[in-house]
Amino acid sequence: MRRGLVALALAGLLAVSLGGAGGVRAEEDLDANRRELEVLQQQIDETLAVLRGKRAAAGSLAADLEQLERSLARVRSLAERSDRELGELDRRLAARRSELDGLRRQQGETERLLKKRLAALYKVGQTGVARALLSTAGTPLELAEKYAFLARIVRHDRQMMADYRQQAAAAEAAVNDLQALHERQVAVAAQRRAEQAALNSAGQAKKQLLAGLRTDEARLAVTVDELRARAARLADLVKKLETAQMRPYTGTGADFSTQKGRLKWPVTGKVRTGFGSTRHPELGTLIESNGLEIAVPPQSPVRSVWAGQVLYAGPLKGFGNLMVIDHGDKYYTLYAHADRFTRKVGDAVGGGEVIAYSGHDGRDAVYFEIRHRGAPVDPSQWLAPR
Repeated sequence: MRRGLVALALAGLLAVSLGGAGGVRAEEDLDANRRELEVLQQQIDETLAVLRGKRAAAGSLAADLEQLERSLARVRSLAERSDRELGELDRRLAARRSELDGLRRQQGETERLLKKRLAALYKVGQTGVARALLSTAGTPLELAEKYAFLARIVRHDRQMMADYRQQAAAAEAAVNDLQALHERQVAVAAQRRAEQAALNSAGQAKKQLLAGLRTDEARLAVTVDELRARAARLADLVKKLETAQMRPYTGTGADFSTQKGRLKWPVTGKVRTGFGSTRHPELGTLIESNGLEIAVPPQSPVRSVWAGQVLYAGPLKGFGNLMVIDHGDKYYTLYAHADRFTRKVGDAVGGGEVIAYSGHDGRDAVYFEIRHRGAPVDPSQWLAPR
């Protein structure tokens, strides 16, 4: 997008320079600048469309993010409740287990006492018991009461044993139920934590995507402002050209038009950006390249591709130092990003002559254009194969 903007500025600058030097006819440059203005307006419309799309996507993503935040808050609340319930189950389970341990201890003690009494009764036997009872002093009624008391003790011990076993069985069943509930609650809590982690991850991804869209929005808004400003300047230039009076420039030597496919390269390097339309890799907007961007180390010599006269040599925003050479018959070449010039406006130059050195602000490339009647042509069709 940046190259398209500055290329339009180059077109305007070329037209103004030609007016000052007595170049091509006013009506020809006027038509060329009108075409440039149409292209610029198309770029404005397309950039606005992309900007609207980015804003719509950002709005939709922001709404999704709000919904996700609500879902995350709900899942977080459920997870916290699950943790609280799990803690309560842990306490209940510990209490039940303690109760079961106590019942088992009491049951064991009662079993021990009962076994001791039963063993004693077994050893003595019924005769031994009667003898023990009759050997003590007392009336027959008292003896009967003693026997009945002993029988009641045995029955009581047996009943206690039965009660303890029943209570222990109930307590063990309760522990088993609580353990099963505890395991289910652990699974639920783990699932909710997993949901929370997944929502957190999705939220972070959406936030990053939204931040990227917001950045693109800001950059596109700046681009639209730049395009509109340049369109306004170009429209003003068109108005000026409508009243401009220009005289034709006459070159010397062989015609530039006969050199198609045979021109010397301005620098020796790899073509980084070719001629034509491409899509911006980040913003998706159309980039119009009216020339070639050729990679070269800073301070590389820049040579004129053909004989001509320096029409302009000076700074241009976005292109560093720019030189325009008039080759006659309405053919012009442009060399941008120069660190310094070796020729000035009005100087005659020969083909292959060093006119500048590259590296404006340390830049590692030179931008090169060929124009005919104000319109850019593909330099790769004019430069000699290599």
